[in-house]
Amino acid sequence: MAVDIKFSQSYFWLNSWVLANIVQLGTQSFCDRFVDYHIDPCRRLYDQMVLAARCGVANIAEGTARHIMIHQVA
Repeated sequence: MAVDIKFSQSYFWLNSWVLANIVQLGTQSFCDRFVDYHIDPCRRLYDQMVLAARCGVANIAEGTARHIMIHQVA
């Protein structure tokens, strides 16, 4: 039994994905502007904030892909 996994970009139209994308871009812009080496010499705060914002977008995309794959198998 072969499973055909199709790439779907249906999450692009989800309001949660759009909002998560806006938060990601805003966080990146905020960190670039206000988190400098005087505040965070090791850049740990910068990395944590940016990666946390990216995770929201990635989790929505991954969850949508799993949902589509489950429906194709069933």
